[in-house]
Amino acid sequence: MSRAAQKHVRQRAPILDVAYDAAVLAAGPVAYWTLSGGSAGVADRTGNGHNGSYQSGPAVTAFPNGTLATVFDGSAQYIEVADAADLSVVTTGILTLEAWLRPDVLEFSSDEDTGYVHWMGKGESGQYEYAARMYSYTNTEVPPRPNRISGYAFNLSGGFGAGSYFQDTVTPGEWIHYVLVINTVDTDSQYTTGYTKIYKNGEQRDKDALSGYSIVPAHGTAPFRVGTRDLHSFFQGAIGKVAIYDYELPAVTVRNHYQIIVPPVVGSSSFIKNVGSASNKSSGTTLSVTIPNNGVSAGNTLIVKVAHEYTVSGPTVIDSKGNIYTRDQTSPNGSTTMRASIFSAPINAALEPGDTILLTIPVSVGTKAMCVDEFSGLILF
Repeated sequence: MSRAAQKHVRQRAPILDVAYDAAVLAAGPVAYWTLSGGSAGVADRTGNGHNGSYQSGPAVTAFPNGTLATVFDGSAQYIEVADAADLSVVTTGILTLEAWLRPDVLEFSSDEDTGYVHWMGKGESGQYEYAARMYSYTNTEVPPRPNRISGYAFNLSGGFGAGSYFQDTVTPGEWIHYVLVINTVDTDSQYTTGYTKIYKNGEQRDKDALSGYSIVPAHGTAPFRVGTRDLHSFFQGAIGKVAIYDYELPAVTVRNHYQIIVPPVVGSSSFIKNVGSASNKSSGTTLSVTIPNNGVSAGNTLIVKVAHEYTVSGPTVIDSKGNIYTRDQTSPNGSTTMRASIFSAPINAALEPGDTILLTIPVSVGTKAMCVDEFSGLILF
């Protein structure tokens, strides 16, 4: 991009860029680089001093909101930041990586092993910690992993990592919002030593146990790099707005960050599935639906439809994870023998198999029923 073109892009950069940077900084990262070119692009905007340096002179390109991001040639270009304790999982037990990437090819010329590139991460021989990975369309995995985008936590010694992924059709030149969580603190019977979790474009796509590969993160001495991890492979495309947090970024924050750059479009919501329904004719004040095996993803929305014998006031709904259910509509029928209600709930905390959604009616009634549906991209006013 010419200097004149760069100047034009900067002059038309909208307020959205200020809003995005402000939102990221308000979320309290330990490091944040805009990657907008020049020394400012690799300066740590948090003030924590994790300033980076360009290697082999990557250029700049347009970011979706009209500002700039760094574009890498896929052969030798990258950004390097010196090792620091707060860039490692073990400092707090949790690390979240957030970035925007734009793959410019489907087949990487400088890939490694079975056919992938590490486009961001921290690790070198004997000092492996974590990596953001993307596969070439053609690779030797069995079964193949065409353009899979993933993230992994490793033992310092390397070997297999524990990770999460999404595998969708990739269009060269299209931007993707990526968030990887590595959490060793919030354990339970399923995630006994913690988990990895990955988001694409504001929606959680996968969650996996660290125990599957006996991963115990540790602090290594390798630098943090963007465009590569350990110089064994190089990403061809653009990367911008890289942030690292020492806690798990809430799902609602992930979604909000994405929607600052890509606002939701009215009419673009999709029905995902019927989560479940329940009914009975026994006297009582409660009814519940148990979350099925595929769970409910953070970032999606639940719509709960309820009908029961008439009561003067309406019912309430809660779930195991504390998501907030708003009663959007409630009214009796004309003969006041029944009451119908509709609830909506943005799912900020993902619902796992076995979690419950609980309906409570103000007084004991006989007949009652509820139905729960999951949607993505639903805009609530």
